[in-house]
Amino acid sequence: MKMIDPKDPTPKHSQLRKILITKLQRGDWTEGDQLPPETQLAQDYGLARNTVRQALQALVLEGYLEKIHGKGTFIKDRFPQKLRTWAILVNDIQYDLYSVLIRGFEDVAQETGIQVIIGNSDNLPEKQSRYIQQMIARQVDGLAIVPIIYGGSKREDFEALKRAGIPFVFCNRYLEGVKAPRVICDNEGGACLAVEHLIELGHTKIAYLSESSYSVTQQRLLGYQQALQQHGIPLNPRYVKMAAFRTEQASYEMMKELLRLSTPPTAIFAFNDRTAAQAYQAILENGLSIPQDISVVGFDDVRIADALEPGLTTMIYPKYETGREAGKLLLFLSEGELSSLETEVILKATLKRRGSTTPPRT
Repeated sequence: MKMIDPKDPTPKHSQLRKILITKLQRGDWTEGDQLPPETQLAQDYGLARNTVRQALQALVLEGYLEKIHGKGTFIKDRFPQKLRTWAILVNDIQYDLYSVLIRGFEDVAQETGIQVIIGNSDNLPEKQSRYIQQMIARQVDGLAIVPIIYGGSKREDFEALKRAGIPFVFCNRYLEGVKAPRVICDNEGGACLAVEHLIELGHTKIAYLSESSYSVTQQRLLGYQQALQQHGIPLNPRYVKMAAFRTEQASYEMMKELLRLSTPPTAIFAFNDRTAAQAYQAILENGLSIPQDISVVGFDDVRIADALEPGLTTMIYPKYETGREAGKLLLFLSEGELSSLETEVILKATLKRRGSTTPPRT
């Protein structure tokens, strides 16, 4: 009997899945046969029972097995003819936050024998709607979606998904009024930690810079305000800069406005790393240095954070974990194991210190 290889980096439940498929294909079990109990399989293969359960759940989803309540797990009368397919739709695939998120999602799919279709909405409502309609037409088995920021997602698109019986999960943000599981980052808590880092260095003149205004930017603004309040620092409205609409140079222009103030800030908390990069440009063009004159903290920890000079201190967004958790929620949805469509997974952001922060000049 083939056993689990502890040196193989493939997850143990995926290894067991492959072993069981091989046994099915060579006829060790035939249609209608009952599998041994999970406890017996766990003992036979030296695995935890939960690991065995994951492998069996994957085979149920793929159509090899069926679970009959109160009786056990049985070989299906017919082996699957159709490969299960998931889709993931993001709004900006060029931003590496989403490429890493997709990787986490795809890894869960691969471990359970599910293929993945990737779509990019470009933050366009018409394009997002078109993709959703295509997914319905293709009868995908599940969808993870980062809904668009601007222009508004159409609730009727998600109602159409429900009518078609296609389970879906929101990632990064969600659409108010649409009940579906979601995986999000603790944006408010992460922003509070970022600003507290600047306060601990001695900064009190801290600005918030955002390239646009929507749910996530508002959550990070709340975290910024919370940190100031907790440390008894009055909120200066002139230090809060949020563009009404995202443009290529919006953050750059707003940073220049901050530098023209009679009392400019000594530190910047940028909504994300792209915003921080534009702040860098304006600060350096003004003849100032980072961090000696102005400290900067970003959010997301994408590739640009390492490429900037000096390297950007930023909050690490749990990108890969967000994708994996979304995949797990889709599996639970497919098996009817979620107690509520309002299930919410909140992941924490952590601080990554680089060279862009230091105590203010005395």
